[in-house]
Amino acid sequence: VDFFEATLKNLSDDSYAWIDLYMYTQYGNGDGSTAAWIERFESLVGDIGKVVAILTPWEDPVALSRIWCLFELVCAMRTNADLKVVLPKVEEVSLRAARIAPLDASM
Repeated sequence: VDFFEATLKNLSDDSYAWIDLYMYTQYGNGDGSTAAWIERFESLVGDIGKVVAILTPWEDPVALSRIWCLFELVCAMRTNADLKVVLPKVEEVSLRAARIAPLDASM
């Protein structure tokens, strides 16, 4: 639920959301070559034009440790897609608390 809330609050009413789990299988598409598959996927990301990356937990985002997620981010950057990095509400609260805590401790 946090994933969808974080995504939807960053989209306009006329936007579409790409959910990679459902949109494009990593197996059995294209002509079978890696290059063709990468080109096709990058084209899809570019055609959509928007990517929302959910980084959780903020201290060590899982997405930044997964090659597939990094590949999606690279595709977004290479195609100049609108890339938004967002946090679920609970992560935003935790990040704000962590940023404030050192200031409180030094006073």
